[in-house]
Amino acid sequence: TSRGTYCPEGSERQSYCTAGFFCPTPIEQIVCPAGTYCTRGSASPRNCTSKGSYCPEGSERQLSCKAGFYCPTPSEQIVCPAGFYCPIHSTEPRECPDSNGMYYCPEGSASYTVCPLGMVCNSTTETAPCPAGYYCRSGRAIECPVRYYCKEGSSKPTICPRGTTTTEKGSAECVKVEDNESGADLELRWNRKGE
Repeated sequence: TSRGTYCPEGSERQSYCTAGFFCPTPIEQIVCPAGTYCTRGSASPRNCTSKGSYCPEGSERQLSCKAGFYCPTPSEQIVCPAGFYCPIHSTEPRECPDSNGMYYCPEGSASYTVCPLGMVCNSTTETAPCPAGYYCRSGRAIECPVRYYCKEGSSKPTICPRGTTTTEKGSAECVKVEDNESGADLELRWNRKGE
C-alpha cells in the first residue's frame, strides 16, 4: 500500500484516494479542508494559491471566484454587496461609480449597470420609477415639456392626444381643450383662474 491510495478493511484491492479527499494512510480518507484542494490520489491537501480563486471544503481543484462575488481568502466566496461590483476573480469589491445617478450596483453585481430607462437611480444601490411629470434617461429625471405628459415610469415624454394639451411643464396628464379653443387660449384661461 502507498500514500494517496485508499484500502479500507475488507477491500479486495486498493484504489486511488477520491478527488476532494486526501489519504495520508491507506485506511484514512479525509475531506479536503476549505482553502485547499485534493486531486484524485492525493496523500495531502494542496494550498489554494491562485489569486482570485477559492477552494471550498471538498475541492478537487482551484475554482475561479465567480462574477458577482469576491474571494478575500482562498476558503471563502462572498456575494458582492450593494453599491459595489465584482468581476470574475475579484479578491475585494470595487466601488460602483457615482456618475450623477447614471449607474447603480445592486447586491451580486458583476459590473456596474446603467440606470434603466424610466427609472431614476437615487443612489448606487437603489432604483425607483421615474416620478409622474418627469421622464428618465440614464438615471436622470427631466421635467416633461409643455404639450406633453409623463406618467410615472416614463422614459420619454408622450405628446397629448388631439383635443388635449398641457400648459405647463411637469404635467402627468393632459386636459381637454374646449371646442374652438387653442392651446394658447387654454393657457390664457388657466392664467386668468390664478389671478
